[in-house]
Amino acid sequence: MNVALQKTGKFIVPGTSLDELRAAFRELSDVHGWSPLQTPHNLTLALAGRVGAIAALLQFTADEPITDETRPGIQAELADCLVYLMALGDASGVDLIGSATERIRAAIDGSRPPA
Repeated sequence: MNVALQKTGKFIVPGTSLDELRAAFRELSDVHGWSPLQTPHNLTLALAGRVGAIAALLQFTADEPITDETRPGIQAELADCLVYLMALGDASGVDLIGSATERIRAAIDGSRPPA
């Protein structure tokens, strides 16, 4: 166990790194029996659902700034998106940090068009 993780009660509480978040989510998944359900298909649908929830929160706001009223809901949905995206990368065997870094470098050096 990473020393930055803290055991509180039954679960590990993640620190601030992606690896700590991954370890905590894996433990939570094991405790609840979710691990067999974490297939790329299921995780993609879960991620799409959370992105849809963000769209629903923002659909009538145009380009207005996020307010104190909408921020908590958006914050919670974005956190879920991060967890599902991380789990999808793991289930797919994709190094998200490495892949994102490569894509940004390629955009900077002009070897790929900007997304």
